[in-house]
Amino acid sequence: MAALPIATRTLLWQGLMQWWSEHSHALEQPFSGISKADIYNPTANTGLIAQLDDWMDTHQGNTGSTVGVNGAIQEPCKSNLTVATKGFVLALVVLARYNPEMARQVIGG
Repeated sequence: MAALPIATRTLLWQGLMQWWSEHSHALEQPFSGISKADIYNPTANTGLIAQLDDWMDTHQGNTGSTVGVNGAIQEPCKSNLTVATKGFVLALVVLARYNPEMARQVIGG
């Protein structure tokens, strides 16, 4: 499966921003040093969502030596987000790729 189009990545990012604003209790730590553009920048097509989606695109079907998902994440997200938060975003990227309807149900929209 090809990487998600920018429009889908943007919708995912907008949904995450909305979900986090409504469920701040679900975050294990404040986003210290993290901007919205670090999560995703639709203009440049960069940030955590793009990095995770690109990692999945590069390593799908790979059965040999692959870079771990944390190796695909750039700073400041790599050091400043918990494993749980990175895992949550990864789970939503996976849902957006393989079950878009469920991803919409999780983040609304």
